[in-house]
Amino acid sequence: MIILNDIQRMLQILSDLQTDLEEESKNFPEGNLYCYNSRGTRNYCERIPKGGNRKKERRIGVGRDVHRLHMLVRKEYVKRAIPLIKKNVEICKDFLDRYNCVDENSVMNSFVQRFPELATLIYNDDINEEWENDYSRDKTLHAEDLKSLSADGTEMRSLGEIIISSRLKHYGIPYRYEAEIGHPDISYVPDFTIKRPRDGKIIYWEHLGKVNDEDYLKKNKTKFDVYEMFGIVPWDNLIISYSQANGGINEKLIDSLIQGWLM
Repeated sequence: MIILNDIQRMLQILSDLQTDLEEESKNFPEGNLYCYNSRGTRNYCERIPKGGNRKKERRIGVGRDVHRLHMLVRKEYVKRAIPLIKKNVEICKDFLDRYNCVDENSVMNSFVQRFPELATLIYNDDINEEWENDYSRDKTLHAEDLKSLSADGTEMRSLGEIIISSRLKHYGIPYRYEAEIGHPDISYVPDFTIKRPRDGKIIYWEHLGKVNDEDYLKKNKTKFDVYEMFGIVPWDNLIISYSQANGGINEKLIDSLIQGWLM
């Protein structure tokens, strides 16, 4: 359903953009941009084709008219963009016509109607929700840092964690926040423990917010060394993300990590 929703949203964005550009094109100059070189200098003109009472093509210099030159360049973009947008709109429509939903409800609907007593054995969402909530968390650990609240009411420590949790929820990926790993020799608690929907693999996610704090980074390096000793390693079952130096968050990167590792 996530893919379907994304394509539907893309189709709407493209359709709106096509409408906007077509409306914008009504206000462009009559002619088209024409460029030529003369004595080593590039010159810009508006070339107006013959037609109607105009028996000859006209060329009007626009090199000093920055506004008109801008409009002609914009017209060139719109003229090239609209056919591409129309093509992409048709591709999206064709995809939506051909796409078969693979979520459990769509695939198993007829089966459940025949065997309703087996419905509880089919839906992973219920199983994942039970796993997601079946853990204990020590909220006394650095409780003074729990200053943020996620959409589902979980107290968290940073904006980065809030964003990660919201994107995991968006993609329907079950997670636990600050859950113990369960190994007697690992005292560290990862930010997120994630159960990957497609295969049930447990993946940990650590987000580092204080990228300008050397002591903070050294402590996390020690943590990651301990993780590695017990088989928790990047590019296998550990995701590590960072805030930007100015404290900002790159949400597109967060989405890329989710789509690449967890979908």
